[in-house]
Amino acid sequence: MSNISSIYVIDNKETPIFTLEIHKQGSNAINKTLLSHFIYSLQSIASKMESDEGRVIKIGNENYFIIKDSIINFKYIIEYGNETTFDQISLILNKIKQKFIESFEGKLDLPVSMKIELVASLREHILNII
Repeated sequence: MSNISSIYVIDNKETPIFTLEIHKQGSNAINKTLLSHFIYSLQSIASKMESDEGRVIKIGNENYFIIKDSIINFKYIIEYGNETTFDQISLILNKIKQKFIESFEGKLDLPVSMKIELVASLREHILNII
C-alpha cells in the first residue's frame, strides 16, 4: 500500500520496540528530534486508551491509527495518508498486530541477538502485508 508512511509497536513500558518508516522518493529527511517527540506524543495518547480500543488521530494530511492489545498491553500505530479508508487500514494494522504476536509470543525475554533476527523476519512479513 503506497500511502502507509510508518508503523510503530510500543511495549507495555512505553518503549518503541519496532519501527518501520517507509520513505518515499523525493520526501524530506526526517528530523530525528522531532520524530522522537512525535512518537512520545503518540505513546502518551496510546497509554491512555482502553484495551482493544482503536483511535484515529489526524495531523495535516496524515492519519495515525492506534490500537492497543489487551493481552500484552502493546500499542500498534500506523501512519497513513487520506487515500486509504479506515476499514482498509484497520485490517492492515490488525494483521500486523497478529503477526507481531505470533512472532514474539513467549519470546520477549530472548537475547537481543535473537530478537534482532525476529524483527528482521517480522519486517519482511509486514512489507508483504502492506
